[in-house]
Amino acid sequence: MDELLLSVIIPAYNAETSITGTVQSIYREFQTSIPYEIIVVENGATDQTNQVVEKLAAQMTCVKLYHSEKGVSNARNAGIANASGKWLMFVDADDELHLGCGKRIIDIMQNSEADLCLFGHMNGEETRLVCEKTEVFNGKNVEQARIRLLEAPTRYMQVWSKLFRRQRIVDASIQFESKLRFSEDSDFTFQYTACCQMIAFYSDILYDYQINAASVMHTFDEKKLDGYVQAMRIMEKRLAGESAAVQQAGQQYILAHFHIAMVNSVFSTDHSGSFSNKVGIIKQTARKTVFRKAIRGVSLKSGGMVSRVTAFLLKGHLYGLLGLVYAFRGWQKRS
Repeated sequence: MDELLLSVIIPAYNAETSITGTVQSIYREFQTSIPYEIIVVENGATDQTNQVVEKLAAQMTCVKLYHSEKGVSNARNAGIANASGKWLMFVDADDELHLGCGKRIIDIMQNSEADLCLFGHMNGEETRLVCEKTEVFNGKNVEQARIRLLEAPTRYMQVWSKLFRRQRIVDASIQFESKLRFSEDSDFTFQYTACCQMIAFYSDILYDYQINAASVMHTFDEKKLDGYVQAMRIMEKRLAGESAAVQQAGQQYILAHFHIAMVNSVFSTDHSGSFSNKVGIIKQTARKTVFRKAIRGVSLKSGGMVSRVTAFLLKGHLYGLLGLVYAFRGWQKRS
């Protein structure tokens, strides 16, 4: 049997209505061109996900069904443990591979020497590229790529729309943090980049991300803030052994997640609290040690205009103005 070139890992929780489209999009792009496997990991589904995947597995020999404890991190870890491909790709059960990406992705998997390959994606009808033309970072320059990822985590640090070398993950014993409710994918990506000798950015589109405004990421939950704080404390520990430049970029990463928590939770349109109450939460959260250190340490000369402005408002304790920014962004996400 030929060595598998690719293992595609799909966590599937209550995905009976979408998993078929996801699996079929992968098969559509690769068909029988390469040796690969599609690993679907059901993790506590209460619908017909199991039965749907079993039917797919009966139709396509590349499809394999596994089970894990509830939680996307547990599912992805089980997928890694059962994978045997040279490359790993993570796909969510309500997303699909971009039409026509297969030929290019196969060529890259067969010829690239990179440890991590990043690609663009479609966000609904919006195209989001990671670069305008291929960029390769190796040797000492890998740190530049890692800094780039940290400074813009929402653009670069999801685990989907990427290719990872499985052996790197196995050798370094990298896993998803099952105790994390948020940012577990960014945490995994950061751990992985520490093992990379070469990172490549490609202008190709690999992935179609399906926007779900009602998802857990865009609804209010009082425990969300605690989840983000926990994730950032873990990141703070991971940054401790890094260079000064990476640590500085890490402060931007932490502040980016402060903003994400505010927009996606506190200032989400389904949070009925008053504006003054929400501003009070900004102030209270900014006093958390992990965020307070990032606010104090982040440079106003780095990052994009929006991140510089929001950092300026935080440093100046201008929480009311910052609340207006978050309220506008929360409205944009719902419109």
